[in-house]
Amino acid sequence: MPRRGAFRGNFDDRKGRGFNNSGDRFRGQSDEYGGYRPNFNREGHGISKRGSFGSKSRGGRSSWPPGPHRGGGSFTTNNRQSLKPLGFSIKVMNAQKEDQMELMQSLEQKVGSTLNADNVNVNDNHVEFVVTSESIAYKLEKLSGSLKNSEGRKMAILKKPWFGDRSLPAADEEKLKELLNKHYNHDMKFLDLSNFLEKQEAPGVGLKKFFIAQKFIATSVCKIIGAYIPQLEILDLSGNGLFNMFPYSDLPVKAPNLTKLNLSNNRMSDISNLEPVRKLKLTEIILEGNPLCRHYKDQSTYVKDVHKRFPNVQMLDMHAVKATIGFDLDAAVVKTLPKFLGNVVHDAGVKSVVYRFLEQYFGVFDKDDRGNFLMDAYDTNATMCMSMFFGDQSSREKFAINKMFKHTRNLTKCMEERTREQCLFKGKFKILSCLSDMPHTEHDLTSFRIDMMLETQKLVIFMVNGVLREKGNSDVYSFSRTFACKPHKEGLQITNETIHFRPCLEWERRRAFANPGPTPSNSPVVTTTVPAQPEAAGTSSSSGPVPQQLSESEKEALVRKFSSESGLNLKWTLECLNANNWDYQTSAIDFQRAKNAGDIPAEAYVST
Repeated sequence: MPRRGAFRGNFDDRKGRGFNNSGDRFRGQSDEYGGYRPNFNREGHGISKRGSFGSKSRGGRSSWPPGPHRGGGSFTTNNRQSLKPLGFSIKVMNAQKEDQMELMQSLEQKVGSTLNADNVNVNDNHVEFVVTSESIAYKLEKLSGSLKNSEGRKMAILKKPWFGDRSLPAADEEKLKELLNKHYNHDMKFLDLSNFLEKQEAPGVGLKKFFIAQKFIATSVCKIIGAYIPQLEILDLSGNGLFNMFPYSDLPVKAPNLTKLNLSNNRMSDISNLEPVRKLKLTEIILEGNPLCRHYKDQSTYVKDVHKRFPNVQMLDMHAVKATIGFDLDAAVVKTLPKFLGNVVHDAGVKSVVYRFLEQYFGVFDKDDRGNFLMDAYDTNATMCMSMFFGDQSSREKFAINKMFKHTRNLTKCMEERTREQCLFKGKFKILSCLSDMPHTEHDLTSFRIDMMLETQKLVIFMVNGVLREKGNSDVYSFSRTFACKPHKEGLQITNETIHFRPCLEWERRRAFANPGPTPSNSPVVTTTVPAQPEAAGTSSSSGPVPQQLSESEKEALVRKFSSESGLNLKWTLECLNANNWDYQTSAIDFQRAKNAGDIPAEAYVST
């Protein structure tokens, strides 16, 4: 990047030569690149001519940032007290590191309604969005301080009227265009906006300053760049009080050739503040002087985090760094690459067992009473956890599976040990109860892709990817299930399982349910013998109370017996026995009393 330079340019149209209509020539002297380094303090927010944040003007008032109630001039609207707000701006403090989808779902559960949030923006210390409903905004404000983030900190919620996005008037946009024109070097394709308040003339009566960290002014800057200098390669935004790059999220589109960016001496506190411009193909970037630099104890971690967002960077803070290894392949080379391999199973014997297991397992899983039929598929001490991700609000509302979101065990989000423990299902009864709560589904067996991870005499681990849909819903989504199984009789029995649900990719959606799959098996999973036929009611050999301290195998036998005699499905059988401390006779009396009173719903019984 250039550090200093006098430059001259002749701009008269939209072909990259300038902004003015007359074609007059002009000169502009740039400041030292990156040399203006403001100091941070707690006394204010102004930028003085000495380059420090927080210094005060001679009138004793802070000169930065300009605003409706500050000196230095500003862009103001008409008297907003006489206007009706279009909605309400909601700020959730200390939520900047939270997953946006999980945060919104949590808020929706608390207020009991869909937020329909708009203009979601992640800032330095909060998440901000807009809602149109006054009642929802009031309910959100009432939640202030009652929620905690993943670090255990309370999240305050602030509400204020929202009058719509501000835009720069045409006359002011023309003045901004002239200023950018003045500080653009045509030969070097370099736009110098460093310490931009200092570059503007001292404001007089009626004159205004442009604070380019403000969203609506930054939007105009990107608009002007895209219209007049899309060939821009070097941009200096140092010393402008930027908290993040969200105001400049249009840069990758408006300036696709931008390769060098100076963001030094701003106020960015986390590397994630660069996310909005990560599509830029940067080779050089300067971040020194931002608070985020103080978070890194070693250079390697700093470089690694920058490369995650800008893999082509070779100069970081004016120091050479090694770019990450990547592959830039042309179409001819891509054609020579190996074809996509759908299934990876090496042993033919294991393959036949796994395929038979999956066909029968999912054939049973898609039954309405899957809990009863899958009892033998799981080991007594099996464990299971699940996770899911459906990004936007419309995707979440499509699928009933989102009701299971409360069981998501994402270790990067579940920071409390108690929550992690609650989302880990231990024992076959808890697993089957959870699976019974899932919506009724249909899996496309022809979409299955199987990856075998481990094949031994005592353990088989494999992953299955595919698509499914909920009964009565034509929309599909994807799943990944990893099974750890042990050999059992002539098949397999699950000892550990992880489940993940996500939106479909476009090619998955196109192929979903396009070809009819094999007819699902009506028999139980091959991992076990077929359950014994139910005994007729009244022929039970149990004549006395069952001891309350039972082993898992005894509980399993008791569940089978009670379910077969009562006709209840697994979920209701477990509830009945648990409610009566696993006392068989008491549970039977309780069941008969509820049945005679008509208190048992139809869905409690095993469907025939």
